[in-house]
Amino acid sequence: MSKASEALAGTALPLFKINENRLSYYSLEQQNDLYVCVRLNGRWQWQRFQNISCNTFKKYRDKITETIQNLQKNSKKTDHELSIKISGAIGSNAALINGTYYPIPVLRSSHMNGHAAANAETRFIHNVYLRSGPDNSNHRRWLYFATNKTWHIGNSQNMHRRKNMGWLRDLKGDEVRDATYDIKPWTISSDKWNAWDGADNAGSWKVMPDFKIELDGGEQSPEDYRKLKDEFNKIQDDKLSLNKQIKKSSEINTKLVSGCGLLFNRLKKAEKQQLLNDSNTFHNIFNKNDLCACCFAVDKNITKCIHIDCPGACIKCRHTNGGGDGTCCACGKKQELKCPICLDLKAEENLEIFKCSHCSCYACIVKSYRMKKPIKKCPICRAKI
Repeated sequence: MSKASEALAGTALPLFKINENRLSYYSLEQQNDLYVCVRLNGRWQWQRFQNISCNTFKKYRDKITETIQNLQKNSKKTDHELSIKISGAIGSNAALINGTYYPIPVLRSSHMNGHAAANAETRFIHNVYLRSGPDNSNHRRWLYFATNKTWHIGNSQNMHRRKNMGWLRDLKGDEVRDATYDIKPWTISSDKWNAWDGADNAGSWKVMPDFKIELDGGEQSPEDYRKLKDEFNKIQDDKLSLNKQIKKSSEINTKLVSGCGLLFNRLKKAEKQQLLNDSNTFHNIFNKNDLCACCFAVDKNITKCIHIDCPGACIKCRHTNGGGDGTCCACGKKQELKCPICLDLKAEENLEIFKCSHCSCYACIVKSYRMKKPIKKCPICRAKI
């Protein structure tokens, strides 16, 4: 297990190299996800490459691209880390079989006996292999070791369940069923493989005289590494450019809304009300909480009274329309609320309004302290006071 630390800052590693002991908790696709060692929330940790910020990538760009290259270029690959090339399959399903399959290491939890489990070298013996190409998730083709200890090529559903189904199978299972668990597909002779010819429910297994399954040990060229680096750089450059465009658009939008507000406030109250009633355009432009319920002016300093459902009014309307009878100019209600504890109506000056907009009267709060049972939560929504 590779623990994140300052010494590994900017290092990129696949998940199966970071946390080998807990791979059974992750799906096969997740095990090959790339992670980068970064500092988040005051500590070093591994963050998925797709989720790192633009600033983080710019800071560790050289280290990230260097370690990605080293993963392929400098690491010594075992047979189980090399791709497999399949060719010579015939029949109606040949296109579903032929191709290059890339390894995805998985724990042998369902195929290990006690001796194999104790041997660290056999930990990733039974890989699954995913075929390259543009296939989407519903049409992916996998080479996997099935429950009857034979190799098959099937779809994603069959692979996850290790079903003895698919378009290709090997016939060596009976010979090695009790002999060994280390069955490598490229060591099985060509005459031991059959391909399914025909429809799923109406076909037969066919022998393939020119069938080949072999390790594809070709290494990537320096040009491939340069393309990989350029691809990662382009992704992050595009993200930086997009963020700049979004920020610029946001600033322009803020100025336009501010200008619309100034023009809208120059209209008379009746004209404002008519525009708001006849069109949803202004409702979409202005924030509802920024519209005064009395004069319909756009104002960032809209205030509400003690009632939760109060639409709010601007400061000017509060001064000019706030009557002396204790009612709110926006909602028209008296400034009193019922205490949820004693159920008495209390004026605003006799109430403690909590952050959740609920309240309690001062008499009940004082009484709770006298009884040594102070009110610590809202009596209505139980939010902390």
